[in-house]
Amino acid sequence: MNLFSKIKSLARQSVVYGFGTIITKGMGFLLIPLYTHYLSPKDYGILEMLDLTGNILSFFVAMGITNSILRFYGYYNTNEDKEEVINTALIFAILSGGCLVGLLCLFSDYFSRLLFDNNDYSFFFVLVFINIYLSQVHTHCKTTYRVKNQAVSFTVISIVTTIMALSLNILFIAYYGLGIKGLYYASLITFSITTFLLLIRQFYSTPKISFSFLKLVEMLKYGVYFIPTLLIAFIINFSDRYFLRYFTDLETVGLYSLGYKLGMIIFFLMGQSFQQAWGAYAFQYENDEEAPILYGRIFTIFLLISTYIAFSMALLSKEIVVVIADPRYLDAYKVIPLIAFAAVCYASDNITKIGILITKKTVILPLINLSIAALNILLNILLIPKYGMIGAAVATAFSFLLLPIISLTISNRFYKIDWEYIRILKLIFISLMLYASVPLIERLDWHYALPVKILIIIIIFPLSLYISQFITKDDISFIKSNFKLSKA
Repeated sequence: MNLFSKIKSLARQSVVYGFGTIITKGMGFLLIPLYTHYLSPKDYGILEMLDLTGNILSFFVAMGITNSILRFYGYYNTNEDKEEVINTALIFAILSGGCLVGLLCLFSDYFSRLLFDNNDYSFFFVLVFINIYLSQVHTHCKTTYRVKNQAVSFTVISIVTTIMALSLNILFIAYYGLGIKGLYYASLITFSITTFLLLIRQFYSTPKISFSFLKLVEMLKYGVYFIPTLLIAFIINFSDRYFLRYFTDLETVGLYSLGYKLGMIIFFLMGQSFQQAWGAYAFQYENDEEAPILYGRIFTIFLLISTYIAFSMALLSKEIVVVIADPRYLDAYKVIPLIAFAAVCYASDNITKIGILITKKTVILPLINLSIAALNILLNILLIPKYGMIGAAVATAFSFLLLPIISLTISNRFYKIDWEYIRILKLIFISLMLYASVPLIERLDWHYALPVKILIIIIIFPLSLYISQFITKDDISFIKSNFKLSKA
């Protein structure tokens, strides 16, 4: 198998793995016009704070059990042991999660005062906590399809769940006008129905429902170490919302959250699907003589595609917000270019750290992430009080830029990869030079500005890559050969 065939194989796998993610995330983005029309920027900020707080607490409710199912299901050889792993995890999640969420509900007033300085949102936190419980059990149920390699069933369940939630959101928010409560009611009903059906199917299809305390202990020992990793990742990605809440107001949090979500669409729709395929693909060729060249070429191709999408989003950021959001959210466009850039850097780290993974030096990864998290917190403290959400976006972009650079530098010490530095620098230079034209374009009337932006994206950007010889003859031959195959 030649180099391009290997790359083509990865592309196919990314498409397969990413189909469900793209559909479900895409449907999620369809809710943005609904939210921004019926919720004010302040409401959107409140929703963000509620969701993020729920995400933090979900780490402790889950206790890393999902990762444990993935690890221990394949560890055992007999079907009885495999099913016992699943059932033990589910029973533990149902009982322990219920107790912990019940305890959290007793402190709903405390969380409301902590984040909003009053008790007005106590009931909202009760809804958040119940949704945490149901969504975690739902996730554990869906994981059983992953470990059994039932990818189609997994994707179908994800899509059906998303469609149900989307429909109920429209009903409760648009028709009944319930606002934030309507969103959580929709989630509550969706997870209640789907989780109940999944549990019935799992326990009904199991000949003998068994629980192993010894297996549970082993799974908890394994899974609990994922909590610090998840917390560090949370700090890197979402801590800026809490600083914005403290130094600014909920309206700013809402505007920034929308801009962040739109800017990160690259990671959600491309980075995650690629990551699912890359995780298994990369190790297949670690002993191949062409591996260092293969990894370097894949990184360049990934960077090209993700940068092109990010560049397009940055150039059209204002138009995107105008089309999909209420006019009250217009200022959200200001952070999209920086967040889109950050998304490219964050997704690229999946490839730049491959040398660390191959040589099993993974003890370094938490240290890298911890240093990035500390830097991110420091930059938020320094920049947000003076520059608001722009400061938060700069902190995110700079932190995410350093992540793949540090990973690449350390990774190369253990496993030498032929990174295509010249091509990468050309891509970065062309992107920056063309984006520098934005202030001049924005002076034009939008009737002229929009066609100019589209011209840059469709013609000038690709043409610049060709003239600079970023695109090689091998690349053109590969594209031509595959185009002929697709037509045949």
